[in-house]
Amino acid sequence: MHNNANMHWSATPFLADNAQMTQNTISDNIKRLLRAREWSETRLSEESGVHQTTINRIVKGAIRSTGIKNLEKIAAALRVSTAELTGAAPSVVSEQPTKYQTTNTALSAIEGLKVPVVDWAILGDQIPASIMSRRDIICPVPHGPGTVAVTVQGLAMQAPQGRSYSPGTLIFIDPNQTNAIKSGDPIVALLSNSSTATFRIYYKEGATEYLMPLNLGFPPTLSEPFQILGKVIGAWSQ
Repeated sequence: MHNNANMHWSATPFLADNAQMTQNTISDNIKRLLRAREWSETRLSEESGVHQTTINRIVKGAIRSTGIKNLEKIAAALRVSTAELTGAAPSVVSEQPTKYQTTNTALSAIEGLKVPVVDWAILGDQIPASIMSRRDIICPVPHGPGTVAVTVQGLAMQAPQGRSYSPGTLIFIDPNQTNAIKSGDPIVALLSNSSTATFRIYYKEGATEYLMPLNLGFPPTLSEPFQILGKVIGAWSQ
């Protein structure tokens, strides 16, 4: 059984993860902004530094997930925040974009969306991310205080098809959504015999709760007690 009643997360914003980014929203918003500025894809490529072929694939929706670095460059060139491109925040578009610049309003929005990328040890020991954070990154999905991001390690959550999290993927963890977790949701939990957090899929059947990897070559956690640290609300491949 899990227990999160005694959890004390730092009020410092943490980094989290969401399952599937709304790539169609990103594509639609980029097309809308290009029309508003009367820009071509070539112009956006020149202003952002993102290769034109990549821009074209994003606009056409021919890419499964836009990398965070490219998304940040495109947002900066269009003078919007990353959250505006993904639809996580309302638009504050400026009509006269300049290469790699944003308006003060967009900058403020970006700062408010940043969360720290932390080590797995921090999650297990519940050390404030403000002490151990290596860097900050924008969380492009709605999230609460204490959200953090960590890098997926190992192959336990890499599946041959469907939902999959490869090593190196950034996942965003929101500790505020533990009470809303449903069977089948990705979570980060702390096992009773471990000081390091683990990333798994949560399942509940009646009164029985257990954790499953996406890679069936790894064993499930069927009987060991665990504490849910947060829900994985998004993921970015780097």
